[in-house]
Amino acid sequence: MLRYHPERYRRTRPFAKKVASIYRSIAGTNPPTSESFKEISSVIMNSYNDEISILPRESRPIETRLLMREPSIASYYGAYCAFGRNIFHLNDEILEEFIHTDVDSVPVGLVDFPYGCFYISFGSIKEMTLYEDNRYVDGAYIFAFEGFPIQIVLTTSLSGANYSSRYEWIFNPDRYYYMAMERNDESVTFGELISDALKNELEKQKDKESSLKTGVYEVGGEHVGIINKRPESAKKSQEEIESGFSAFHTSLKLVVNSLCYVSQYKSEIKEKWPDDTPDALITKLNTAKTPKQTQRTISKLVSMGYTKLKVCGNSFNKKELLNNGDKEIRPHWRRGHWRQQPHGENLNQKKLIWIRPTIVRKDKGEPELGHIYEIEKG
Repeated sequence: MLRYHPERYRRTRPFAKKVASIYRSIAGTNPPTSESFKEISSVIMNSYNDEISILPRESRPIETRLLMREPSIASYYGAYCAFGRNIFHLNDEILEEFIHTDVDSVPVGLVDFPYGCFYISFGSIKEMTLYEDNRYVDGAYIFAFEGFPIQIVLTTSLSGANYSSRYEWIFNPDRYYYMAMERNDESVTFGELISDALKNELEKQKDKESSLKTGVYEVGGEHVGIINKRPESAKKSQEEIESGFSAFHTSLKLVVNSLCYVSQYKSEIKEKWPDDTPDALITKLNTAKTPKQTQRTISKLVSMGYTKLKVCGNSFNKKELLNNGDKEIRPHWRRGHWRQQPHGENLNQKKLIWIRPTIVRKDKGEPELGHIYEIEKG
């Protein structure tokens, strides 16, 4: 199974290439427009109808609520492609420390966004599940276009999914978790942003509940019966928002730590192709003698769903763990944080310095205080 959501999306959606083309031609490197969204929605529905028309009627999916969300994630995928297909990969060691590094006090104005839209991969953390026990949060699309809210879309991977199946995207739609965070004030902290984001999203769903009720209405002199399922759908959406918020909060910690790291430790980021990239194509790429040969091979890799990664923590070495002398204490995490350090002329600027977490008294066993996250090795 392809590890990264953009790779899986490119491989499993028959319309993925067309979505990227539509976004690039209409929106370019700008936010999605109503026109691009309409065009992308049309392409998806046409593709869906073409696919299910081959299936017997009794075998077609009954629940299509999740399909209605496909144009949204397709738009983020389109933006991701338009901005250069950038994937930041967190290796297991730095991922573990990010989980134990606090970010609530980091002002949003001190964090740089390297691209308007990009993807951060978390791998598979067993405790970070959304909606079902076998759906793991594996990364996030980040949309940070100037003048717009910061938008984060968590992606999930499904254990046991057959991503090579033509119909997997129809019968086992991807599940996502979306949250937008306003950033009108650059001094506001991420802790404040996330609290307001949850409240605002729940309020939006309450507004949907108060829409037109089911009943018989007079329209143009005739009586028309209307069955409105929006309140039921809004209630389900509220439940999903609340149930997924814990995973979102943990994921946001990974996202913000990644952004801080990318902003301040650029020299630590190395580029490489995914481990499962076909060796023959890597050899062909490395031995290419002309730019045209190089570009042809890269185009082939992209068409197969592969993208060059930006690996965070490639030269990352774990800190020596503290043992706190002879004092007998239980092993526990001493949490990390980001410190604001003055710099520049007259020290009137600030930059972020990572005070990394450590395990105190590692020699006494695994930490008992705080949550322990199990990370599947990539």
